[in-house]
Amino acid sequence: MALRNLSFLVALLLSAIECCSGQQALPPGPVTGMVTGNVTFRTTVLDSPVQQFLTITWTFNNGGGPKPVVTSLPNIQKIAPEYSGRVMVNTTTGSLQLLKLTLGDSGNYAVNMVTQDGQTLTGETTLNVYEPISGVTVKANVTSPVEFNDTVSVKCDAAGSQLFFKWLNGSSEISGGSRLSLSDGNRTLTISNILRSDSGPLCCVVSNALMTTRSQNITFDVCYGPDDVVMTTVPQSNLYTSGSNLTLSCSAVSVPPAQFHWAFNGNMLQQEGPQLRLDNILDSQSGNYTCWAYNSKTLQYKPSGLSHITIMQKISGANITGPSALIIADNSSANMTCQATAGIIDSREWLKDGKTLSPSNTVTISADKSSVFIKPVRVSDGGDYLCKLINRVSTANATYKLNVNYGPLKVTVVGKPTVKEGTRVELKCSAESVPTAVFSWAFNGTVRNVKTPEFIIEHAVFGDTGRYTCMASNSVTGINASSVYLLSVKEQDSPPEQLSSGAIVGIVIGVLLAVVLIVVVVKKLMKRRNFHQLDMCAGPSKTIERIESPY
Repeated sequence: MALRNLSFLVALLLSAIECCSGQQALPPGPVTGMVTGNVTFRTTVLDSPVQQFLTITWTFNNGGGPKPVVTSLPNIQKIAPEYSGRVMVNTTTGSLQLLKLTLGDSGNYAVNMVTQDGQTLTGETTLNVYEPISGVTVKANVTSPVEFNDTVSVKCDAAGSQLFFKWLNGSSEISGGSRLSLSDGNRTLTISNILRSDSGPLCCVVSNALMTTRSQNITFDVCYGPDDVVMTTVPQSNLYTSGSNLTLSCSAVSVPPAQFHWAFNGNMLQQEGPQLRLDNILDSQSGNYTCWAYNSKTLQYKPSGLSHITIMQKISGANITGPSALIIADNSSANMTCQATAGIIDSREWLKDGKTLSPSNTVTISADKSSVFIKPVRVSDGGDYLCKLINRVSTANATYKLNVNYGPLKVTVVGKPTVKEGTRVELKCSAESVPTAVFSWAFNGTVRNVKTPEFIIEHAVFGDTGRYTCMASNSVTGINASSVYLLSVKEQDSPPEQLSSGAIVGIVIGVLLAVVLIVVVVKKLMKRRNFHQLDMCAGPSKTIERIESPY
């Protein structure tokens, strides 16, 4: 007992004089440790097996004055009761290892070592014992705030000693600002008028000198929108054909997802949802469509832009109405009108016989091209007319054949002008006429019972020589025309006869007598003309028909 008291007295004595002698035996501090952990106070003395200290004394001071921890003599080691089983001293360096740390171990530690040659080494350092960080949690006053409206307060709780707090948004540290503020030693983060960019993830980082711990991430479901309300159409167009199907789709940037309503020409429809499907659409559904997006949290309504949709019916029932009376060339007029039973007509085009019809001095086309008026109708106006009706979704064609009645014109007879007896004769008559002309024939002014364009004589005789008239008539125009053809039928040639000398003499005498007779007659006529002067009197006229002979 006396020896133990002596040891403590020596330690106290050495502690009292350590400020006056020796050198600094401990490196600069502080030394840190964790509750339940271990810490070693290392001296500046090199570890050497030959190094021996007469005394090594460690004391502790936490503000109430120095208290002994351990005193080590060459053969004896005295440990204070409260440090029993928790300290170990290195006798060659003087270092102290303190085990199973408690918060109460925090304070100032001093060492005093006396070497064998009487040199004194002293040192002092500070030990900070920290409680481990645990139970790091974050809690917000609201998890689904409304953008621009709500203020969010997030508090970080943790157990441990000498704690430091900071906040991260993702990987960026939050330092505060106009809308963000830190309080309660950075334990509390306040976000005013929260924005969607503040949604996180946020986390709280808690640290002390020995460790750092992060909280779990916290993310805010910031309610915002609806924004960017966009309406699209499928198929994408502003012009649709009646009877087709159309789907309107609406989208918006919104948390929570927006609810959608539809309006037509400013009036709300009963349909709700992101799609408005229109099947078998009608012309009456043409107009302005709008999509409205609604957020049940922000209580905001926002419309999309107007989408003007035009629904047009295809043209059907295209028809040309023409004149009801028969058309006679150079005598009639014709009006043709082009219409359709369904569909709006944007424009019309007229063609005749595949070529564009243009107005002229006899052809008038109305301003809207719905009708064509021809006066008078010429033969060349007859043909196939086409009216093309056009709108933005369809094209329809209507055709009409204009029949122009005319003629007969250019009555012509074709055949052989001279034939021999017994030959077959075929005369063909033709004429330009609509409708086709009706033909009849006459021979030398006498009508024959032939009603065809051909006049046929199977075996011609000399008596068939004469004038053949082809007569063509048109029952619609009331016009008759004819053509005369001259046919000559030759007798068959007789074989030559052998004349006697007496016959030859008789022929010569006959010719001479005939010449004498002619001379006598001429003289008598000349004498009568000289003795009688007769006045010229008008007599009955005669019509001479001119006959064009093919020979």
